Amino acid sequence: MRDTYFPEDKNKVFVYDNVLDAKTQDLVSDTLLDQYFPWHTTIQHGTVTKEDQEELADQNVFEYMQFSHTFVVDGKQTSAYVDLMNLVVTKIQKKLDKNFLFSRIKTNLQTKVELNRKLFNTPHRDSVDYQHTVMLYYVNDADTPTYIFKNNQAPWEIEHTVESKKGRVVIFDGSKFHAGAHPQTGCRAVINFNITSIKDT
Repeated sequence: MRDTYFPEDKNKVFVYDNVLDAKTQDLVSDTLLDQYFPWHTTIQHGTVTKEDQEELADQNVFEYMQFSHTFVVDGKQTSAYVDLMNLVVTKIQKKLDKNFLFSRIKTNLQTKVELNRKLFNTPHRDSVDYQHTVMLYYVNDADTPTYIFKNNQAPWEIEHTVESKKGRVVIFDGSKFHAGAHPQTGCRAVINFNITSIKDT
């Protein structure tokens, strides 16, 4: 039986601050934001394919290239930095008294784009192939949030706004459309976890 945060209400959003101790928070941010960390560009599109962008866009959507690095895909380790993720996962699980099984773990880096109004990236679901829960860990403080939407098509209605705060985790049902946004200063880095099983410890 699959335990989940959402037995009745898939619209719930859970936010936890300081899920990692200060030393580990700094280790994560120092490692991922180091000049030698191997980021890979998504130059053809940002968070979604061009086809999805065209289908899901409205006047508030702004898409631009970003960088990513994948640690786990289909449950298999794909990164030399997986030990860091194992440390992060162990500490988050202990903090939340949960055991997680992951299908994917990746990190995204967005650089600043100066805009004259607040816009968000294309709303999306991380996967439509399997039921999952999304957990986002915020690597650093940034001036743009995560948006979680009430509906599943444009025009988009924002239901929840979660500010990007270093050490924070947000957890929500993977069927919910959501989006980040490019910061107007500095950079924005998050670690994205797709969870297929959640059990109490």
